Amino acid sequence: SDSKRFLQFCLEHHIRGIYDCSALCIELLHTLREQIPGVFLIGTDTCSQMESLLAQRCIDIIIDQAPEQIGYQALASLYQYMRGGDRPTPVLNTPLRIITSECL
Repeated sequence: SDSKRFLQFCLEHHIRGIYDCSALCIELLHTLREQIPGVFLIGTDTCSQMESLLAQRCIDIIIDQAPEQIGYQALASLYQYMRGGDRPTPVLNTPLRIITSECL
């Protein structure tokens, strides 16, 4: 199965951390925890599933990049440009939060 191949790859290549593990199935996250001591698993963006995984200590942290702010700012910039010709700024900073189980 794909999960077994992924686990084998991680073991063979000494993978010690995975960013955006939200794309992995929950069973695979538990297997990684069991099979790779000390693996560091990072979820992205807060949602009830990620918070639950964090509370269970199945993942180590969540990096929340405020996707609702990113979407809002993109639409607001487009609206301002279309309505009044205001050029969007080249860089748009949005909030970033690092959430640990202690934050829940």
